[in-house]
Amino acid sequence: MKSILFSTVLLFVVTTSYSQGVVEKTYSQEYYLQKSKSQKKLGWILTGGGLGLATGGFITLTAHNPLWNPKEPQTTIGATMTLIGLASMAVGVFPFISAGSYKRKARSVAIGPTHISLPQPGTAVTKAAPAVGVQISF
Repeated sequence: MKSILFSTVLLFVVTTSYSQGVVEKTYSQEYYLQKSKSQKKLGWILTGGGLGLATGGFITLTAHNPLWNPKEPQTTIGATMTLIGLASMAVGVFPFISAGSYKRKARSVAIGPTHISLPQPGTAVTKAAPAVGVQISF
């Protein structure tokens, strides 16, 4: 009984199922342009917000500096705002890089060479069949 169960499980694990092929998603040029636009928008929001926060933090930091205004107590809120603003500006660079990548992908939408695995009749061996591809470059 154990050998039958083991053989059945081994058969299911080793045998390739051909009912569903590998589905590769191909996106259109509009999809990549939309992604580029949204990433660029996010980059501007992060960079502009970081610049405003860093500027406000610097102004707060200088207003509570004991060298210029000894009557005010020294706080760390200005330094914290400045550091968070600088970090936001640094993180805002990455969406711009991503937007450029998506824009390049939109310029060259390609249907490249793909291989389709076809089962051979009477065997458990597959054979790769090449497909024709077209590349569009602007």
